[in-house]
Amino acid sequence: MMDLFFKYAQPFGLLFFFTIFLGINAWVLLPSKKKDFESLANIPLQEDDNGR
Repeated sequence: MMDLFFKYAQPFGLLFFFTIFLGINAWVLLPSKKKDFESLANIPLQEDDNGR
């Protein structure tokens, strides 16, 4: 039983993490998210009100 598990664990893990990778990339590249990510990218460029 464990031999069967070890035989298919690597391909299953590869497919699982590759699917997660594709899902995250699809979520990030959605056109509706562009405005959100542009506003987040400009945070370091904004000036603080407390003078630092």
